[in-house]
Amino acid sequence: MAIELTSSEIGTPVLDATGLEIGIISTVDDGAAMLDPNPTIADEIRSMVGFGGAEPDHVPLTSDLIDSSDNGVIQLSVPDRLL
Repeated sequence: MAIELTSSEIGTPVLDATGLEIGIISTVDDGAAMLDPNPTIADEIRSMVGFGGAEPDHVPLTSDLIDSSDNGVIQLSVPDRLL
């Protein structure tokens, strides 16, 4: 079952399949999410207040990469090195 992300996930931490935190969700448009792999405190705050945006180093996350979205964390089904 595909997991559909919404704008409420912006700023949510993302963990790879090994449990390592690899970034935060920076934007979500029509269910397509972008991962900020190197968020600064300022990036996290901008994302939470709606001023975040995709930048060249951000990675697209398709629903097939997402294993779960619970407890304020998005868990991927792949390790970081496969993104």
